[in-house]
Amino acid sequence: MALNTEQYYDRDLSWLRFNHRVLQEAKDKRNPLLERLKFLAIFSSNLDEFFKVRVSDIRKIKQIDKPLRKKLITKPNKLLAEIKQQVNKQQKQFGQIFYTELLPELKKEGVIIKSLDSFSVTDLEYIHTFYKTIAHLHKPLVTTSGTFLENETLYLVTLLKNGELVWIKINEEIKRFVTIPTEDNTTCIVFIDDIIKAALKEEYDTDFYSIKISRDAELYIDDEYSGDLLEKIQKSLPNRESGQVTRALIDEQMPKKLMQSIEKAID
Repeated sequence: MALNTEQYYDRDLSWLRFNHRVLQEAKDKRNPLLERLKFLAIFSSNLDEFFKVRVSDIRKIKQIDKPLRKKLITKPNKLLAEIKQQVNKQQKQFGQIFYTELLPELKKEGVIIKSLDSFSVTDLEYIHTFYKTIAHLHKPLVTTSGTFLENETLYLVTLLKNGELVWIKINEEIKRFVTIPTEDNTTCIVFIDDIIKAALKEEYDTDFYSIKISRDAELYIDDEYSGDLLEKIQKSLPNRESGQVTRALIDEQMPKKLMQSIEKAID
């Protein structure tokens, strides 16, 4: 008996609906302000895992022989297009919630999150002093091709005039948020990547841009019912860090020329 697909909703699109429900909790003003911020973090973490596992699985279907693939209920190209459309909508809503709702409400509570373009002269003086204490943890990598970016790791990158890419890996040992001094009773917080960008711009006389990728982290086990399953899983785990790129989060201000150079360079 053929399966009537009109009675069912694709499980991956259904999962995205679930994650959108998490995003709605971040928008709900009945929730405490810090809890709403946590919901944004949960949404992002969920989406990262979705691309590492579920999207990777769907892309694998595309490798099946075409005659067999036509018989499947799942149409990978169509499904991936729908996933991209839904994720783009959710990411726009994420930005709208964070920038137009939560940041103003945090400001009312005396908490200001500053971005790179809003640093004052006093801020920059403190930032450069602070950067000297962590500069040794951020060794630049200069490449033109064959660049391997680690899974779920934040990098800063720029393109030099000679065509070389300069990569800075954000050390995970450093806290993502840094509190800088203020002259009033407010709490001023900046992202560590903005601090490093400000210092690097002075050093290299050019702007750096953020990028983070997700890699295929699915555990592909040929036959889980034979042999030692635990051993098979242990052997598969290292592949989670070196799989194919499934998603790239790129600074929206990144120039097109830099983006094209990155596309050619990364493995």
